[in-house]
Order: sequence, then structure tokens, then C-alpha cells
Amino acid sequence: MNTKTSILVVDDNKELCDSIKEYLEHEGYAIGCANSGNDAISMVHSIGYDIALVDIGLPDIQGSDLVVKLAEISPSTDFIHITAHATLDSAIEAVRHEQVVSYETKPLDMNHLLALLNQIMKRKKMEEALLQSDKLKSIGTISAGISHEFNNILAVISGNVQLMMRAYKDNGELVNALNIIMKATNDGAEISNKMYDFAKTEVDVKEYVTDDVGILIQQSIEFTMPRWKNMAQANGISYHIDIDGIRGESEVRCNSTEIREAFVNIINNALDAMPEGGKISFSTLNKDGHVFIKVTDTGKGMIEDVREKVFDPFFTTRRPEGTGLGMSIVYSILSRHNGKINVKSEIGKGSTFTLQLPIYTRADAKIKIPETELVPKSNNGLHILVVDDEEPICDVLDKFLSKEGHMVRTVDNGAEAIILAGVSNYDLVLCDMVMPEVFGYDVIRALNDLERRPKIGIITGWGEKLKPIEDENIKVDFILKKPFDFSEMMKLIDNAFSGI
Repeated sequence: MNTKTSILVVDDNKELCDSIKEYLEHEGYAIGCANSGNDAISMVHSIGYDIALVDIGLPDIQGSDLVVKLAEISPSTDFIHITAHATLDSAIEAVRHEQVVSYETKPLDMNHLLALLNQIMKRKKMEEALLQSDKLKSIGTISAGISHEFNNILAVISGNVQLMMRAYKDNGELVNALNIIMKATNDGAEISNKMYDFAKTEVDVKEYVTDDVGILIQQSIEFTMPRWKNMAQANGISYHIDIDGIRGESEVRCNSTEIREAFVNIINNALDAMPEGGKISFSTLNKDGHVFIKVTDTGKGMIEDVREKVFDPFFTTRRPEGTGLGMSIVYSILSRHNGKINVKSEIGKGSTFTLQLPIYTRADAKIKIPETELVPKSNNGLHILVVDDEEPICDVLDKFLSKEGHMVRTVDNGAEAIILAGVSNYDLVLCDMVMPEVFGYDVIRALNDLERRPKIGIITGWGEKLKPIEDENIKVDFILKKPFDFSEMMKLIDNAFSGI
């Protein structure tokens, strides 16, 4: 066990308490003993216990009444009643409280008790995992919505800045100021992308490739090397990353970018815990069809309260600079890959994160055929319809595309877009995905049904990397993510028309 399960034994028989304590401590549990109800209340006030064994017949407080009091103090504690006088009525009375999970008679069968304790802890861990998953999904939904709206705002800022940079390119002072705004916009987009990465709950397995864990770890170390080398040089301290514990090959089927991101976040977390220098060690073990990756640092360690919350979204000990998303993103990435992650930590000695991923068997290997890159080609004078419910975005796209020599019409709703596309021969339709009443998907379906189908580009504020949709009626030629870069937009348009 990473952290010892804590158990409180409440019984006025001191010899019995000592006997239970000795047995369970030998099995790896942390045991506290109380010989009265009042002692138990005091102990639970100071220490939260995972499980409490409570005698029904205490001299000062009835056992069932004590459970009610203790549950108010520590709602997460599970209770087991013990008694020397077993009757049907006493059994019913013993388990009437919802947090009483079992009823044991004296003399206690220690093997049975041990099995019961193990069962309770397995259930509690499953509940914790489900709670974490539900928490991530709930906050993830909110984060995805915020990310979308944030990207819409950034798209307006970015678009207008790019227009001004083109119009006033000879004004060096203004261009410098605009570059600063553009950098801030790009930083905002990066934060938005992190929010969406956190919000994602699944990944299309078609994105997965076969990769070796050892190689992914080495690449992640290389990505973080500039940071820890700069920290070392600036502060005259030493950092060392040890990979001697990586044994043999461990191939996994994964989104390599996401797995690298998980390792990078863990390395950065370790560096934050070692401001005066230290060592990060990687080791791997193949067992039971899984690879276990341990990442150990020699940092300051975490107190129990921090350790329990380290994977919670927006939890950070690094205010104000920390976002609190790094480790929750790691948790989400591992979950999407059918993996697990846990942590153990000791104050003054450091922390160890253990990641678990299923090993990939070559019997399921598939050959990935690289896509042929299209050569950009200039296309001027296109008849373009822009569909977005955000008027500022329509305006900035109208201004830019018109300056590029295209004929542009903008509409703020999907219904009007469908009508216009049916009566006018547009070469290209740039369509937002999320609009009131008529969604982008509905517009795209209507466009694909036209006898003369225009080229279709999605413009989206969602942070996901949308892929061409398999539905025959929802085919698109390219996807442009907000905030958009005009150079990238023109490249995508050129590529879409290069075969014509």
C-alpha cells in the first residue's frame, strides 16, 4: 500500500484492542486504539481514519450512538460493529447507520476480519476513482465550453491584429506593439488548448500508433532539458535525470503526443519540487501485460492533504503562477489510454509517480500509410460564404479575404447559409460548428447534398483536433481552429483548390 490504511479500534477491553492492533499492524495497517467512546471522539477529531471497529457495548456511550457522532466528524470513515452478544435484534440495530458496513461477533475471526478490511478498501478505492472521473467529466464539460468561447474572443483579437500588421507594416513601433499583443493572444490560445486537453475524455483510437515507452521518456526529457539546464545555470545548482532503470522494450498503443505530455508534466512537477536541485529517476517493469513506469524525485515531498488532491483539477500549491491543470491532465491522459497513475510521497525525501499502461502486442499491428502532402497553389477571386454567429469574426474574415481579392458574403446563422448556398454558386463555405438553432453539422449536410458542392472549411473555437467525419453527408475539405492564423488559412484554401 502506498499510504497505510488507518484503522481505529474502539473497545473497553484493552487486551483485545492490543491483540487486534498487533495483528493488523503486522499486515501493514496503521492502528489507533480507544478504550472509551469519548477517547474515540477525541482521536477522530485529530486524525481521520479510513475504518473504525466499534464495540456496541461501551461503558460511556452506546456503540450505535458513537457511530453517529464519529460519522459527523469523519464522513468518509466506514464502520464495523463488534459485539460479544450476537442476536438478530442487535445485528439489525448495529447496521442501521448507512456507514456501518458489517457486523462482527466476538471472538473475532482475524482471517475473516482481514478479508473484510481488504474488501472495504478495494471498494473505497473504486469509489475514489469513480468520484475523480465524475469530477473530471463535470469540470471538463465546463472547461470545454469556456475554451470555445475564449477561442472566439481570441480569434477576433488575433484577426484584427494581423490586419493591422499588414496595413501598417512600415510603422516599426506599432508593429512591435502588435507583436506583443499577438504573443499574448498566442499564450491565451495555449491556455485554452490546455483547458480542452483536460476536458477531453476519449481519443479516437485511429490516432494511436505503436511506440516504445523508453523512447517516449527520452523524448520528454529532451523537451524539458532547456528548462532544467537553465534553472541549473541560473542558480548554480545541479539536476540529474537517471534512465538506467528503463529495462528492455515496452511497446504501447497510444497517442504519442499525449503520453509525452504526461511525462513532461510529471518532470516539470518534479522540478518544481526541487528548487535547490536534485535527481529524477525513471524505471520500467513489464508485468501481467502492462508496463509500470516509476518516476521518482528527490524533492521536498507532499503532505497527505496535498497528495490526495494532486490529481484534482485546478489544485496547485504554486499560486499565482500555477494553473493546477498539469497533473489532472496527466490523470485524464492515462484514463483515456486504459491506464492508471498513483503517487506516494514522503516529506523531505521526495515523491514517486507510478504510471501503468497496457503493453501492445505486435499481432494487432497495423501499417500506417502516410498522407501525400498537397502543394499550395494560389487561388484568387473565389466566391466565399462565411457562416459564424459571432459578428466580429465575420467582419475580420470579410476584411482579410476581401483584401486577398475574394468576393465575400457573411451570415450569422445556419438557416440563412443553407438558403444562400442553394441559390448561389459559392466556391468555398467557411462554417462555424456551434451556432444557435441550426448547427454547423446541419449546414455541412445541406452543402454536401448540393448538385454543385462547394469546398467546405470548418472554423471552430473548440480546442479539439477535428478529423474528417466518416458520415458521407458530413465531408469537409479542411479545418481551421480559432484563433486562426491568416497564413495558415490561405495555405489550407490553396490546398483545397490545388486539384482543380
